[in-house]
Amino acid sequence: MSIILEDKTEDERITWKFPPIPADWGFHNPNFRSFTFRVKAWCVRTKKWKFYGGRHTLRSKYENWKEYKGSIGKSAKKESTIKNAEEYRILLATSPKVIFEVLEWTTLNNAGYGEIDMLYDEINDEESSKDWFNSTGGQGGYGAQGFTATKQAQDIYDRIRKLEEAINELWNPKSHKYTKEIISACAEGEIESRIENTMKYLQEEGYDDIFELDFSSKNELKEMLKDFLQVRAKKLIGKRVTFFKEQFGIDSNPNRFGFSIQLMPKSGAKKGRRIGSANHRGEGCVKSENGIGMWSIGIPYYIWENWKPHVITYFFSQWNPQLNMDETRVPHSEEDDADIIVSYLNGEKLFVKDEDGNDTPDLNHNWVSDFFKRNKYPSNKKEKCLEWCEAIIDDARLQLKGDKLQTYFDDDIKNDTELKRGFTNKVNEQLKIYDELDDNFKKTGHVIKNPNGIYDSYLKVSMSASIEAKIQDHFYSHNYEDNFKWNDLGEVTLKDNQRPKILLLLFGKSLAKIKRFEASARTPRTNAITNNERLKKSIELMSSYMDIDILILPAKRRQAISDGWIILEKENTSDNLDSRPSSFRKEYGDQTHIEQNEAGVQQGTQM
Repeated sequence: MSIILEDKTEDERITWKFPPIPADWGFHNPNFRSFTFRVKAWCVRTKKWKFYGGRHTLRSKYENWKEYKGSIGKSAKKESTIKNAEEYRILLATSPKVIFEVLEWTTLNNAGYGEIDMLYDEINDEESSKDWFNSTGGQGGYGAQGFTATKQAQDIYDRIRKLEEAINELWNPKSHKYTKEIISACAEGEIESRIENTMKYLQEEGYDDIFELDFSSKNELKEMLKDFLQVRAKKLIGKRVTFFKEQFGIDSNPNRFGFSIQLMPKSGAKKGRRIGSANHRGEGCVKSENGIGMWSIGIPYYIWENWKPHVITYFFSQWNPQLNMDETRVPHSEEDDADIIVSYLNGEKLFVKDEDGNDTPDLNHNWVSDFFKRNKYPSNKKEKCLEWCEAIIDDARLQLKGDKLQTYFDDDIKNDTELKRGFTNKVNEQLKIYDELDDNFKKTGHVIKNPNGIYDSYLKVSMSASIEAKIQDHFYSHNYEDNFKWNDLGEVTLKDNQRPKILLLLFGKSLAKIKRFEASARTPRTNAITNNERLKKSIELMSSYMDIDILILPAKRRQAISDGWIILEKENTSDNLDSRPSSFRKEYGDQTHIEQNEAGVQQGTQM
């Protein structure tokens, strides 16, 4: 339960309600001196509360936040606005009860976002807007970006989901709401009659939205899939396409496969539609001999025509949340969602200044928190996703300096021949013995004894992993316990051999991750597993039965080349920056952020 404090005037006419003020909030902190608020004043004439909401940023160290009641009417030219402001000031001065509530002590970015969040539904509702002095909601002003576009996309999503759920209920043979005759008329028979009867019964029950059930044939799906909208980092996941192909082969009834959500062209015709949700299912239908097509729901052009690419991407991502129990859908990975988050922050210009003074996506913005809440992210997955966000951002920063982020996941080494060659050589230089490899990195069967080697083995681990557990697994997987004997008291003594000497190679997904790891700071963005101080203590405890040296791998590609972890091809002495993962390349190019334009819609958004 959150704590709310109260202050009152001597006559108790005015009450201030507010959360405890954080020590780092105030004019002394340029990044943390804003707040969102709501004022309600009792109107004796109407016997109702009247409301006003807004945000404010401290402008002077002498400013008392309690004095601020809003800037309504300031610089106003419209007579109606001036009159409304005057009524507000009069009510503030004459009301027997005024309550001033601080909703959040926050940053300038989040203050604008929070203001719109507070006002959007109230001001855009005809009835509730009568009780508010604010004349607009959900639009304009610095920091307001982010919420409005999200709200519009969510509203359309909710409306379409409502239709999907209504149709599924109408088609459900176990439904207690409809008779068997109605269910049969809607869920069985010819495609055209299913559509007609389904919409008929829904409209009889009061459905009055613009979205309607439609059908896309296999050929229509095939044509649309040549240029579908790409949302996730990886275009199509082969095993999921195969799964749906098999399912269409077993039973091709389109009722089993949900709905294909599509953007309609300006003409409203089927030609020119773009699939945003159900690409895997659609591809499975096309590849199946038995598939005839899928049910579809089209979004009219006038609804989405002004949506920027990042809004379209976010909109369609809602159909495939990270936590998803529906087998007809392919949940996003943390990396997929990281792409969506950074794209949205860039598109809405939700920035903070980085250490070089450049605009960079604000991962602490409330929009990001709301994204995780909407997708019901558990804390461990949230942390992984944020690290991928940092990786994307860090890579973009490095691009500006002619460099790139370098990671050392197994796939990185497998897919980058130059990295594989350098990494293999560097590690082998440190090992007492190692397997000889040919030019294709295949084992020759020969074992090389290295007189200069000092380590019995090496272990490569991401800083995001449970490092101590990985070390223990490494110890037992190499049968190092055979070098020791333990008595009943747990005391360890060596047999004939020395303690194994292990080289621990650590790397981070991002520069920010490495910085947190090395700092060992206990913050909400760190935990015990990824803490350098704790790791060193753990290694000290393990020192009775193994020696471990830590080496942090270079996080920048140029440095990795300089240190020999990457060996460039002889004919390619200049590094190829475009070898970075496609998820980094896809949208950010060589900039920290980019201005997206409508042409981007023609290039990409998939589900």
